[in-house]
Amino acid sequence: SETQFKQAFEHSLIVMALISPEGECKRVNKSLCQILGYTEEEMKAMTIQDITHPDDIKGSLDILNDLAKGNIEEVKYEKRYIHKNGAPIWVVIAATMLYDSSGKPLHYVSQIEDITKRKEIENDLVLSEKKYRTIFENVQDVFYQTNQEGIVTEISPSIAQHSGYNRNEIIGMPVDH
Repeated sequence: SETQFKQAFEHSLIVMALISPEGECKRVNKSLCQILGYTEEEMKAMTIQDITHPDDIKGSLDILNDLAKGNIEEVKYEKRYIHKNGAPIWVVIAATMLYDSSGKPLHYVSQIEDITKRKEIENDLVLSEKKYRTIFENVQDVFYQTNQEGIVTEISPSIAQHSGYNRNEIIGMPVDH
């Protein structure tokens, strides 16, 4: 049973770790080592605080303390780790605390998903929206958008210069009105 668990843990494609109540990496699998760039031995010599992005340490410790005290049974949250090369790695962590028979915290069981690519795409979308919004709000020509029924859903602020109407007076109106 122990051998099967060890093999399943070590070779799982799901990133997993067992973390002591003090934040020490008791057991990590190959998948975690791969996404963070550390060997298993290096990871076991580190604490969660060592690999957590400085801006995320306090929030992470608060969550881990709540788990250890039994204030919450399980948690799922986003945070950043720091790769060995210094790059931030965004992850979603699902964690629970396991206790011994007397109720003393044994270790956190964490399943971790690397969401760095998703975060990069989200950031790109935000930047793209800002660029679009800047162009849209400063263009001299009138641009508008309608839904399938021909109702104006968006119109550039320049409409006021060309028609004397405010944007809010036109949005929601049929385009042929």
